Amino acid sequence: MKYLFFILIFRLLIRDGFSQCCSPGNPIGGDANQGVQNKNSLRTIAFLKNSVSNDYFEGNKKSDGIAFIDKGTFNFSGITIAYGLLKRITVENELGYFISKKQEYNTSSGKQELIGSGLSDLAFIAKCKLFSIPEKQFEFTAGAGYKIPVGQYQQRNKNGILLPIDIQPTSGAFGYIGSLFLYKGFIEKKLRF
Repeated sequence: MKYLFFILIFRLLIRDGFSQCCSPGNPIGGDANQGVQNKNSLRTIAFLKNSVSNDYFEGNKKSDGIAFIDKGTFNFSGITIAYGLLKRITVENELGYFISKKQEYNTSSGKQELIGSGLSDLAFIAKCKLFSIPEKQFEFTAGAGYKIPVGQYQQRNKNGILLPIDIQPTSGAFGYIGSLFLYKGFIEKKLRF
C-alpha cells in the first residue's frame, strides 16, 4: 500500500508530460524492463515496435502549426543481446531496423506521403546491479552506454527529395545512454513494479 501511495504522490507532483511525435530518433532499450543477467548467461530479445501519431499538441491544446501532417507512423524491429559478464555486471548490444517510417501530408495539391526505412543505430550498454535483496524481490540497477549511427542518414525519396528528420532511420549522431532500473516484486500478490 505504501508503494501505491508513493506512485500517487509522484504522479501528483508531475505537472506536464512531454513527448516527441513520430520518433525522429530511434527507439533504444527494447529490454528497458530488464535488470542484470546471471554470470555467464546469455539473453536474446527480438522485438517489434509500432507507433501511430495523428494528433499534435502545443502544451495542452491541439496544434494548428503542423496541421498539414495528417499522420505519422513507424514499424521498428530490433534485437538485443545481453551477457552476464560478472555477478553484478551485464553488457548489452542492441541494433534496430525501421521497416518503415512514414508521414502522410494534406497539401494544397492533395494527399502525399514520405517514407524512409533502414538500419538505425547500434547501442552498447553496461548495466551494474547497485543494490539487491533477492528474498524481498528488490533490485536497483544503473546502466550507461553509447550509440553509434550505422544507418543511412540524409535519405532521399525516389524523386530526390531529402526526407525530414522525422522520417530518417537514424539521426546520424553519436549519443550517450543512461538508465536506472528499479524492481520490486510482491510474491504473495503476484505483483511486480
